[in-house]
Amino acid sequence: SGLGFGIVEGVLYHSQVYQPLEMPLSIYLLRFFSVAMLHGCWTVISAACFYHLTENPDDQSHNPPTDIFEYTFLILISVIASMSLHSLYNVLISRYLFLGLLIAWLTVFVTVRVFDTPHEPQNLPHPDSAGVE
Repeated sequence: SGLGFGIVEGVLYHSQVYQPLEMPLSIYLLRFFSVAMLHGCWTVISAACFYHLTENPDDQSHNPPTDIFEYTFLILISVIASMSLHSLYNVLISRYLFLGLLIAWLTVFVTVRVFDTPHEPQNLPHPDSAGVE
């Protein structure tokens, strides 16, 4: 969903924001080729944050949320990082191209780090080589 939304946003930015303001071609091309991928990254970052806030398998004392207000709060917390990166990117790409590229690089770096973390919970019993737990 993040990837699809990024494509739509790129087209809308071009037709409603950049074209009337006659922005440089470099900014248009950068947004056109990066914004869809970055929306995918921002979606992954938010989903990973939400997962770790609600289903933390490495924390024995973790209690999952019990009502809609707790879930709503955790959703808001989990999208703050993505919202911040997206806002910085939007502001900086049109004014300071290098800083916008830096935010894009930071987004990709954070996404790679999210996928680089071990996927197997540490608190699950592992059988030894003989098959005994």
